[in-house]
Amino acid sequence: PARPVNAASRRVFYCCNCKVGGHGQRFSEYLLERPDWEVFPEQKWFTDEKSGQFYCPLGKKVVDFTDETQFSRYSMYIKGRIWLEEKTRMWDLVPELMPPTYVIRDQKWDGRMPPECEPGAPPVPDGEVMPWFVKEADRNWGTSVRCCQYAHQCMSLAEPGATYVVQKHIPNPLCMDDGRKAHIKFYVLLIGEPMGISWSVYSFREGYLSISPNPWSPKDCSKETQVTIIRTQRIGSWRHWK
Repeated sequence: PARPVNAASRRVFYCCNCKVGGHGQRFSEYLLERPDWEVFPEQKWFTDEKSGQFYCPLGKKVVDFTDETQFSRYSMYIKGRIWLEEKTRMWDLVPELMPPTYVIRDQKWDGRMPPECEPGAPPVPDGEVMPWFVKEADRNWGTSVRCCQYAHQCMSLAEPGATYVVQKHIPNPLCMDDGRKAHIKFYVLLIGEPMGISWSVYSFREGYLSISPNPWSPKDCSKETQVTIIRTQRIGSWRHWK
């Protein structure tokens, strides 16, 4: 573990981008805008067959901040975050806040399957047809989301050995006035008070809209139309935001 450091006595702090992904690189860029932060070089750490090359600070040193948590004095993650990031666990934690969710493990349904996949299920009425999303359970940022028109097509999108959550598109998604699908990104600050007994939550008034480039249609299964992940404009300019 990292030894305690008296920040008041420090003249220079170091950050290192270990290319884990997520917000780590962005945090490093912000820290480097401060005059007392500098870049610490990285090196190859090890290679994983599934995820590829991993990096760590040069010499496997512990630095002030890096996105590879075990080498960082300051952590960008909350312990137990897997319950918020691993999609199968989110369904276990708060099913009342999520659309009905089904799981594919190693190209097989794990437990229940969508009703329309049951043997002898009637065809879905045309007016109820909605896209289905197949999301790799341990990936984020929309990088592994695939879309198809019917539930029985989901299995063909699954890779051997991988775990996915499967969800049907909700009716009446949020759309801009011109019909393009959108979602809201805004930021909250969660502070654990002393002893961890209570928490304080703050939300930032500003945020972003992530807007599809195409008008939304339930029969358009393109990723560009259905998966909105790119921050398009600040939300303060949206007339519906108060």
